[in-house]
Amino acid sequence: MASMKVRVYVTLSVEPANRHSEAMRSSASSRTDDKASVSVFTAKGDSRTLVAEFTVPKARQMDVVDRIVQEFEDFVPDAIDFSASFPRSEADERKAKRASERAKAKRAAAREARKDPAYRCFICGKRTKLVKTECCGRWICDDEHKYQLFSYARNSCHRNHRRFTLCAYHYDNGHKGDWKTCPKCRDDFKDELEMFVWYGTNEYNWEKLPDPPAYMPTTCAKCGKVIRLSDGGYSHGKDGYLCGSCMPNPFA
Repeated sequence: MASMKVRVYVTLSVEPANRHSEAMRSSASSRTDDKASVSVFTAKGDSRTLVAEFTVPKARQMDVVDRIVQEFEDFVPDAIDFSASFPRSEADERKAKRASERAKAKRAAAREARKDPAYRCFICGKRTKLVKTECCGRWICDDEHKYQLFSYARNSCHRNHRRFTLCAYHYDNGHKGDWKTCPKCRDDFKDELEMFVWYGTNEYNWEKLPDPPAYMPTTCAKCGKVIRLSDGGYSHGKDGYLCGSCMPNPFA
C-alpha cells in the first residue's frame, strides 16, 4: 500500500526532555505503517517545539489528521499546542520539480514565440494562447475546449481548421505531397465537388486552393432551390438532396 509522510508539531510549556521525545516517538510508532520511518527532532528556531516525522497509509489528509494529532494530545506531557503537515515524498517532489520545469520551459517557449511577428492566429488574428497546427505548422488559437459537443458551432479556430479544410484532411489521411495538388484528396470528393472547393477555399485555410474547379450548384430534388452544402440544413437520401423546407417531418 502507498504511504504518505506526516509531520506532527508539538509545542511544550517547558524545555524538551527525554520523556517528551520518547512520548513523541511512541505516539508516532502507534500510527505509522513503517516504524523505521519514525524520527523525532527539535523544530528549527523553536527549542520548545518537537517534531515527529513518520509515514502512514495514503489517505485523504482531512480523514486522518484529527486521529493522528489526538494520539499526541493524549500521550505527550506538558504540551500546549499541536499541528500537523503532510510534506511531499521524494518521489512526489521529483514529479513536482519535473512538472515545474516543463511549465517553466513552456512559458519560456511562449515568450520566445511571441517575439515572432507571425505569432498570431491566422484565422482571427489573436496573439494569446496559441498552438501550432499539426498539418501545416501554423499558429492558431488553442481553443477547442470552447466547442460544445453536438452544438455544431464554429466558435473554435483550431477545430474549424482541423475539421473543415483540405489541409487538415490531407494530413489526417496520410496523403503525400502538397494538399493543393493531391489527386487522392480530389478523388475522395469526386461525388461532392462543391465540398472539395469549399474545404479548399474557406476562411479557415492558411493557404487557399488555387484555380478551384467549377461545379454545378446543388439543388433541392423537390423544389429546385439551391442548397449550400457547407451551411447544412438539408437531407440526403435515395431521392437526392432536399432543402429544409422540403425535408419530411419526422413527427408528422
